Amino acid sequence: MQTQRGFTLIELLIAVSIVGIILAVAIPSYRGFAASSIRADECIRPLSNLAFQEEKYKGLQNTYTTTLADLNVPATSSEGHYTFSVVAGTTGDIRTSFRASCVPDPAQNVDPNCGTLSIDNFGAQTATGGSGCWR
Repeated sequence: MQTQRGFTLIELLIAVSIVGIILAVAIPSYRGFAASSIRADECIRPLSNLAFQEEKYKGLQNTYTTTLADLNVPATSSEGHYTFSVVAGTTGDIRTSFRASCVPDPAQNVDPNCGTLSIDNFGAQTATGGSGCWR
């Protein structure tokens, strides 16, 4: 007499349940990691570069600028998830201070819980939005 080979329905249901539980934990973690990576690649690094370009411009022109084209910096991030801007900083005079900002584009919906990240001429960063977004 031959024995039957294969899986029972109960064994298959248990395996599918385990895979479902693993996916329920893994997918949100992956999405959080992806959003964090986008923040770093499209906002944090370019914003630091923008501040560097402002300091370089100040060294050459003896003033900061609000025009991103003067700095050879694009107004939007590489994938279009963020927009950049520069305004006068704490002194209110662009000749002596600046504040550069990175604002998420709400239409992209990549980072709905995070707000604006800003950096000033002293390198101080300020953030609005969810806690822990801009670490």
